[in-house]
Amino acid sequence: MAPMACLALLDGLSRSFEIDDPNLAVALNPANTDARIRRTVVALNNPDTGASAPDFVADLEFVKRFAPVDPRADSLLGEIVLRQGDVEKAADLFLAALVQSPTELHSLKRLITLELSEGRIASALSRMSVLLKRWPGRFSEFSEVFPSLMAAPKGYEAVLAAAERDAAWRGRLLTFLASDAQTAAVAYRLLLDLREADPPVANSEVDRVIALLLSKGQSQLAYQAFVLTRATETMGNIGYVTNSTFAQTSASSPFDWSLSRLAGMDAAMVGPGGGPGGTDGLRIEFRRKPVKGTIAQQMLMLPAGVYELSTKSSARSLETPKGLTWTVTCASARTTLAELVVEPGRYDQQLTSTAFDVPEEGCEGQRLRLSTGVVAPSMRYRYEGTLTVHEIGVRQFLAE
Repeated sequence: MAPMACLALLDGLSRSFEIDDPNLAVALNPANTDARIRRTVVALNNPDTGASAPDFVADLEFVKRFAPVDPRADSLLGEIVLRQGDVEKAADLFLAALVQSPTELHSLKRLITLELSEGRIASALSRMSVLLKRWPGRFSEFSEVFPSLMAAPKGYEAVLAAAERDAAWRGRLLTFLASDAQTAAVAYRLLLDLREADPPVANSEVDRVIALLLSKGQSQLAYQAFVLTRATETMGNIGYVTNSTFAQTSASSPFDWSLSRLAGMDAAMVGPGGGPGGTDGLRIEFRRKPVKGTIAQQMLMLPAGVYELSTKSSARSLETPKGLTWTVTCASARTTLAELVVEPGRYDQQLTSTAFDVPEEGCEGQRLRLSTGVVAPSMRYRYEGTLTVHEIGVRQFLAE
C-alpha cells in the first residue's frame, strides 16, 4: 500500500475512534488534535482515568502547535490552572481563547462565573449576552444567579442596563422571574422599568409575564402590569371592562377580550358599519347548529362593592334555544355574581342591565363571559341569526 494511502487509512481509523476511545485514536494518528482534546476532556471529567496534569498539558500544548487557531486548547489549559487555584492565570487563558473565538462556550461560562464572584457584574452580563445569542437555550444554566443578584440595588441596576441594551435573553429572564411567586414582584418591576427600552419589550413578552403572574396568584400585580404597559393611544380603552366597544385589536392579554372558535358560529370584532345598527361591536353569526361553550371572555379586577353590568346590543332573527348569557363570576371560587340574559328576536341598540355585588373576601379577580346554555350538543338546539354587542360596561355604585 502506498504511504499516502496508508496515512489516509490510519487517519480515517483515528477519526472513527476519537469519541469512544481517544487514546486509541491518538495512537493511530498522533496528529489528531480533536482526539487529544477529547482525551483531555474525558480525563478532566473522570479523575479515575489516572491521567495527570502534565499529561493534559502535553496534549494541549501539542494542539496549540499544530492547530493554533483552535480556542479549545487555551480554554482547557485555563480549566487545569483554575483547578490548581491560580484564578488570575486561568482568566488570562480563558481570555486568550475568546480572542481566537469570541463564542467559545467553556471560556465564556467560566469567565461569567468568575466575574460574578468578583462583583464585576456588568462585564459578566455582557459576556452572558454573547453566550445567549449563540446558545439561547442555555439560559437555565445561569438563571439561578439572578434572584440574589437583583436583590441588591447595584445588581438590579446592572441587570436592567444590560436588559435595556440586549433583548436576546431578557424575555427568558422575565419568564423565569415571573414563574416563581418569590420573584414575581421583581419580574413586575423589571417589566415596568423596560417600558422605554430600545427595542421595547414585545407584547408577547408582556402577555407571558401577566399570564405567569396570574398563575402564581399575583392578580393585582398582573393587572397593574397590564394597565401600565399599555400604549398611550390605547389607555382610553381601559376601564372596569377593557375595550368596552370591541374595537379591533391584536391584544392577547387575559385582561382584554378573548374570542373562542366554537363549532356552529363565527365571532369577530367588526369595524364601523359592520353590524346591525351601523356601529362597531362584537358580531356573532350563528349557523343553525348547536353551539356549546364560552364565546367571549376577559378577566376583571373589581374591588369590593356594588356594580351594574350593562349592554347595548342589536339582533337579527336571533334564536337561542338554550339561552345566551353574560355572566360575572369570581375567578378563583367561580361563584356567580351576575347574569344578564341576551334576548332572542330582532332589535336595534337595545339596553339591558343588572346589578351585582363583589364581596369583601374570596373574589380577587373576576371573569366576564358570554356563554351559551348548551350542555350536550343536540340538533334540537340550533342557534341561528346575528347578534352584535355594541358596548358592554361595568360601573360602580358609590355610597353616598
